[in-house]
Amino acid sequence: MDIMKQNFLLASKAYSESIPLRLLIKNSIPIIGEYIDALTVEPWSKYKSQRIDIFISCVEEEFKLIEKQYINKKYINSIEFLELFSELLDRSKSSKDDEFIKIYARVLKSNLDTRVDLTFEPEDYIEIIRHLTIRDIRIIKIIRNIRTKINETKIQDPSTYDFINVKHFEKENIHFKPNEIKFSLAKLTRLGLLDSYTANSFGMTNASDYRENDVFNEFCSYLLTFDIE
Repeated sequence: MDIMKQNFLLASKAYSESIPLRLLIKNSIPIIGEYIDALTVEPWSKYKSQRIDIFISCVEEEFKLIEKQYINKKYINSIEFLELFSELLDRSKSSKDDEFIKIYARVLKSNLDTRVDLTFEPEDYIEIIRHLTIRDIRIIKIIRNIRTKINETKIQDPSTYDFINVKHFEKENIHFKPNEIKFSLAKLTRLGLLDSYTANSFGMTNASDYRENDVFNEFCSYLLTFDIE
């Protein structure tokens, strides 16, 4: 794994080296141009190196979960795999939170495990992840908890209202404000993870009730871990 990491570090250097861009930054931006150049010229700098270390560690841990007979050998030797790995490595380097790096590692694993049947292309999920914040991830996990509680209640009372709205979050131990929750719910709907509904038949009202769909369930099942509060 050490040799592999060294190769990835060298690859990351090649990705970010661009002499014309360096000259443009240094000559066009007064005072801070040199500072920006120092940050961008060394992709193996401490921060990015740490992110790469975390990504490689996550990939290693995820791959341990795949038995050899379930590894898609044809895919792992394809240009598509190399392109996907490069994309995930690049996004991990600029990730602000380890949780997203873990998700990127799972995207890679899910596309190598022959037992996993993803409905969408990895690029589709990468596009979804690109728009998420750590608050959105936390909201997704809370939705899963809320759904579990609703399903348990429905066993005793089949008439239980099974749509999710902002009020459900009031019973959860979270620090998000109602507007933050509404914003995340609207974003998740826009990204195709939730379906939105309104009980008002007259129209011209904002959707206030939500339900998870197949994209949400697949995203959670294959790409999220649930051990982070």
